[in-house]
Amino acid sequence: MLSSVTLESGAFHDAVGRELLFHGTNAIVKGAPWYPEWRSFSPDISMSEDDFVLMEELGMNVLRLGVMWPGVEPLQGQYNETYLDQIEEIVSLGSQHGVYTLLDMHQDGLSEFFCGEGLPNWAVRHTDYFKEDKHGYPFPFDSPMGEGDFFVEEGLPTKPTLPSRTACSTKKQGPGWHEPTMASANAYEAFYKNVDGMLDAWADMWAHVVERFEGNDSVLGVELINEPFAGDLYRNPLLMVPRPNPKNADKVNLQPAYQVASEKIREVDTERLIFFDAVTWSDLGSGFTEAPGGEEFANKTVLGFHYYAPPQLDPFKGHSTLQFKAQQRISKKLGAGTFLTETSQPDLTKDSDGFSVKGGIGDAADATLSSWAGYEWKSFCREGPESSESQMGEWGACKTGYSRNFNGDRPEDEFMVANGRTYARAVAGKKESMLFDVDTKDFILVYRVNGVSKTQETEIFAYYLNYPDGLSVDVQGAGAEGVWDEETGKVSVRVGEGAREGEKVTVRLSRK
Repeated sequence: MLSSVTLESGAFHDAVGRELLFHGTNAIVKGAPWYPEWRSFSPDISMSEDDFVLMEELGMNVLRLGVMWPGVEPLQGQYNETYLDQIEEIVSLGSQHGVYTLLDMHQDGLSEFFCGEGLPNWAVRHTDYFKEDKHGYPFPFDSPMGEGDFFVEEGLPTKPTLPSRTACSTKKQGPGWHEPTMASANAYEAFYKNVDGMLDAWADMWAHVVERFEGNDSVLGVELINEPFAGDLYRNPLLMVPRPNPKNADKVNLQPAYQVASEKIREVDTERLIFFDAVTWSDLGSGFTEAPGGEEFANKTVLGFHYYAPPQLDPFKGHSTLQFKAQQRISKKLGAGTFLTETSQPDLTKDSDGFSVKGGIGDAADATLSSWAGYEWKSFCREGPESSESQMGEWGACKTGYSRNFNGDRPEDEFMVANGRTYARAVAGKKESMLFDVDTKDFILVYRVNGVSKTQETEIFAYYLNYPDGLSVDVQGAGAEGVWDEETGKVSVRVGEGAREGEKVTVRLSRK
């Protein structure tokens, strides 16, 4: 059974007070049925028992799982409890293998109306620039779509007229996931400004989901929205300029929207961790001045951020550590935690040519004692008939970014090793530093003895593929001793009875 998780001074803690770090992955299904298959394994669409066994082998302890608004609320005001049953089954499977679940309302490009996904069709304002206006989608990046570029999506409750798969792949919709088109930017702005009550509907949806999972310690938290776009840059270009510009999108659009969601959620659950994201180009730190819920609930909020190059700079030149520190500086001011909820995978320790190097994203996370979830475990989409013009596939939708990591019943060893980094999952003390050498596989953890240290063990994960001939465990300070269980990969460290408050413990792991 998984422990409840809380935040204290920006660090995650379990129920007995140990400081936690999370390493994990993503599972996002971007089309109907909007959830992974959990009953049986497949190399493309499952999050089954076998998948969680592999995650456990890698020492992963968190899954960022897409809880998609069209799945939760296909018709306005009508929540699909059967869909949430499927999500709950996946959460339960993960908990049996030591994996927490972060529930993520994922979106890229906001909607199928803009060749993306995220909001249900009924929740999108799309007419202003879509067909009635002289500036048709995807203005200003290409000529407007004509009648032949659309089709009626059969089988959906509202049967909307949507861009075809061919039109989505051939029209030049601009950078990113088509957000900078005038139609999409306007629709984001309308959502943030609660046009037709759609922001309230989103907040109500989250309150319903949070209430459904109230008291479920296997749920690490809820991430309000993935990679939110700035809003209507055509009416207000300053939205695109990040901090220290006081009119940045984080402050002007996202912060008020997150406050609405927080108020709804706190009516049903005052303890659930809320993860909130800035715009993706906030490399110098987000522009927020207050966490969702303000000072009262700041210690129950987590600033989520992503690292991709671009829009981020080359991580193998030391830039990633700078951004991690920038995000942590802002979150500390807000009283929140931080979490890298999405990053390229399996290149956490590889450069663009595939060579193992120091200074990558994984190293930056270790240097700043940060948690991360790579993108993503597998593709979570299966193409439908080639003749179909629907954006949907046979399962999910193969669009707006997906990965193919599995070859048969497991990923390649290179993927496994890159993701199976040695790290301290739970520290019975105060973490000071952590370092993993991607070449030698040497690992060093330094922490200080506190009140938890004498009754609890520190737990480090050391993947057997990194140590084919065995592992040497050297522990210095506080009379501490450590032992490695090769089968589970767990290194257990306990201090001696005479350990003093504040005494330093240094754990060194190396190949035999």
